[in-house]
Amino acid sequence: MSNSNNSSNASMSKVSGRDSSAGDEGNTVDANQGVKVSILGRDFFVACDEAQRESLDAAASFLDTQMRSIRDSGKVMGVERCAVMAALNISYELLDLRQEAGDVSDVRDRIKSISEKIDSVMEDTRQVTMN
Repeated sequence: MSNSNNSSNASMSKVSGRDSSAGDEGNTVDANQGVKVSILGRDFFVACDEAQRESLDAAASFLDTQMRSIRDSGKVMGVERCAVMAALNISYELLDLRQEAGDVSDVRDRIKSISEKIDSVMEDTRQVTMN
């Protein structure tokens, strides 16, 4: 995350943002400014579609929790280092889940193949018993 004194234009998938010190007027948020999220006590305005706001809030809350946990462990000093460690931890979890999902997909494919073979054998058995 950028320092709250600097403007942030980082793009995140379908959202982009800037920090609250970039010249906003009050705490009002309109469609052009986006959604205000707070991470480690710093406010950031993030542009996103209305349909994504709930997910964005959940993601910001999750990131805030991860960064607080890292900071409070005392092993990592500085907001940027906490952000990098949180990003690495979250990325690791995501990749691990993707691997598990891939494994599940492989199992589904194998089950489907076995099921098709069973259906074929059952059909052959029906035809033999009918003759």
